[in-house]
Amino acid sequence: MHALPPRSLVVTAGLALLAVLMLITSAPLRSTTDASDGRPAVQIPTPPPPSAAALSFAELRTDGVSTRTPVLPLGTPPLVTAALVPQYRAAGSARVYRDRPASLAPGAIVVHGTGGGTPGSGFGSVFQLRAFFARPSARAASQYGIDRDGRILQFVPDDEAAFHVATNGWNDLSIGIELVNDNTGIDPFPSAQRDALTRLVRYLATRYDIPVEAVVRHRDVQPVDRSDPASNFPWAAWKRSLVPR
Repeated sequence: MHALPPRSLVVTAGLALLAVLMLITSAPLRSTTDASDGRPAVQIPTPPPPSAAALSFAELRTDGVSTRTPVLPLGTPPLVTAALVPQYRAAGSARVYRDRPASLAPGAIVVHGTGGGTPGSGFGSVFQLRAFFARPSARAASQYGIDRDGRILQFVPDDEAAFHVATNGWNDLSIGIELVNDNTGIDPFPSAQRDALTRLVRYLATRYDIPVEAVVRHRDVQPVDRSDPASNFPWAAWKRSLVPR
């Protein structure tokens, strides 16, 4: 019959095992999304520290497993009019988009409101928005814009990284969609505009295998200085309409 080890040795071994387990579970995630269709997987950035307010792409994951609720199948395809803006508008001017890194495919959609929170600040139409993006002084653009009547213009090709978010990493990973609105919280988002957004998002999500969890608002990823689309946009109900029942 073997003698039992001293109690102090058992306690020491248990504490060592606990420390190893804590080290493993606290390690940051550095994995990639699934790419079942053969496209290169999207590299997920390391999550920000707990104090960071902005939503990171890595926060769309749960317990290290990619959260991927599929968007409803594409219904009526959206009618999109090409109205591309030049990458460089004048010699020495800032560009508003660049080549998306070759290893990345669009993995998220960011919905914006065009206004700055005061009446008249959201552009009168999607054509005025396009004219703004084409100005030499403009330093931003999104891939798409949707007018109040549901008309959709495309400003930047999907395979280019448009500069529509000031948070690092999101421009390379996402497609930006602008909703013409003053963003006052009172200016309405007409049903024609919301319906066009639904069709466009379903189209993009189907084409690029983008899950519902990766359809986010500008205010989610840049909360310090952005509040668009405004709170009167029925975001929760609209997102539920994308999910299969």
